[in-house]
Amino acid sequence: MESKKVHADSVGQASSEVLVQPYSAIAPYYDTIMCDVNYDEWLSYIHRIFRRYDCEPESVLDLACGTGTCSISFSKEGYDVVGIDSSESMLRVAREKTAKQNLDVTYLRRNMEDFSLPHKVDVVISLFDSLNYILSEKQMLRTYVCVYDALQSGGLFVFDLNTEYGLARGLGDTQLVREDREIVSIWRNTFDSESKIAKLGLTLFVPEEDRYIRIDETHVERAYSLTVIRRLLNRAGFVEVRIFRHLTFQSPDPATKRVMVLAKKAP
Repeated sequence: MESKKVHADSVGQASSEVLVQPYSAIAPYYDTIMCDVNYDEWLSYIHRIFRRYDCEPESVLDLACGTGTCSISFSKEGYDVVGIDSSESMLRVAREKTAKQNLDVTYLRRNMEDFSLPHKVDVVISLFDSLNYILSEKQMLRTYVCVYDALQSGGLFVFDLNTEYGLARGLGDTQLVREDREIVSIWRNTFDSESKIAKLGLTLFVPEEDRYIRIDETHVERAYSLTVIRRLLNRAGFVEVRIFRHLTFQSPDPATKRVMVLAKKAP
């Protein structure tokens, strides 16, 4: 996963800086290019899950928290929140946003498949297909084990995933050009049916004084069958696993693009 940041002047000369991690260069612009995501709807659904399963959490771990949008929302509601992400650039934005609102969120730079907490939490959430970025079953199992160890007895793990149908048909081999607040973005998607791997080539053109900065990043996701997800969660120790169509409590069907997964740790 390599990204490249390119500065181009008016005569077309360019210099580049290679960045090894996605979500490094785009971090300051992430919230702008994701402005169409209805986070309130996602969080409302999370609260419906809490009510449905008689869960009254006090502490939340936001796994792969990104720029902290969901962490901040939970903190505003009075939860004790920890946010974990592997990108220091995204965490820097999260800390700035949190400080501006005088909120208290603990942000830690950790990998999803290798983390521990100083204290256990009641709920772990991971939203917006973050776990699709885990590219092997071995790493996915490690992530589930870390989550299991971070949860209190009876705690809930709630996350979403793009399905194979979602990556293959919803995105597939497509290209999209957008403009959000003067930032032009180009999204180029490909999907390999054998490896179940989807690649997104993302290019941003960001205005800066009298020129544009060009940023290129490559993002890679893998599709997992629901059978594999259940098996790995069970191996990690979770006793109850439910899988629903995104933002519903209905069973997924072959044309479901995104699922919500709920796993419970034994009381």
